[in-house]
Amino acid sequence: MNFIKKENYRKENHFIPEKTGIFIFYKEEEPLYISKSSNLRQSINSLFRKSAHDKNIFKLISLTDAISWETTSTLFSSLVEEKKFLSKQRPEFNLQIKPFADYVYLGIDFQRVPYFKIENDTRGDRFYLGPFRNRYFLYDFLDTMSELFRYPACENEEFPCWRLKKKICDGFCVQDSAMITKIIMENYLQPNEKIVAELSEKAENLASDLQFEKAELLKKQTNILSRYYRILKFLFVCKNLTLHFEENEKTFHIKDGLLEKIEMSEQIYDFPIFTPEYRSNELLAIEKSQLDEMWIIFQHLYKKDSKEIDRIFAKSISKFKNSILS
Repeated sequence: MNFIKKENYRKENHFIPEKTGIFIFYKEEEPLYISKSSNLRQSINSLFRKSAHDKNIFKLISLTDAISWETTSTLFSSLVEEKKFLSKQRPEFNLQIKPFADYVYLGIDFQRVPYFKIENDTRGDRFYLGPFRNRYFLYDFLDTMSELFRYPACENEEFPCWRLKKKICDGFCVQDSAMITKIIMENYLQPNEKIVAELSEKAENLASDLQFEKAELLKKQTNILSRYYRILKFLFVCKNLTLHFEENEKTFHIKDGLLEKIEMSEQIYDFPIFTPEYRSNELLAIEKSQLDEMWIIFQHLYKKDSKEIDRIFAKSISKFKNSILS
């Protein structure tokens, strides 16, 4: 492990690498907080910035006298090291600091305006998917779908709204609800790779015609759709991900998208898994606190065996369609 004293942090933080790994905040050699990171320097710097407006982080920074870090080859390795550490001891601020607190869900109503609503939880009667780390990404996605295809981006329960009057929406609120249901199913609740491919080709054609500004905008919008569909694919797969695999002379057991056990030559780590009871409108929703671990595992396994992930996805989406349409 590498160490730096907090009193020297401002002038020496450039020594902290911008690599994956884990870091630990200490007070008199007692760990206060541990976290995995895809970029050690950025994550530690972020905590110092957030201390200005988060009382728990402020207290953590105030008590800290030293910071240690260790790089890892992958983010999955960082997750493993973090879970191994937390299986032996639970630092005080790992219970108080909740990085997932501001994650949000997309709530969908197939019948009523607004059809899409960004929610902090899944307690209502909408159909929920997520969570998403950034609510502004969801705003960008909904706006992009509206700008490209004139799909709804309703802001409240009043309809018809100014979007229909300005003819930037096709007014699904005053049409048969079967139409918006079909659009939601085909474009919001399953990855539409055909749309992404067509938009990518259109952006290339615009660039070839020297319409660079339009090409750049369309490329940005296409990237937003691609990112949303990537997350959607993850949501279809994660709760159905139960398998084991070998790596670096270790056997990793995954259950319901979470790391359940690590078998090593001389030691076994067991990690208790909390499996929530999900309602029928939460088929594509998971616990906020489980998102980061599930996402890291999904990404790692997709790199190792994309065909297996695609197989699980195909099976899950088929089951989903049968369930949602029954």
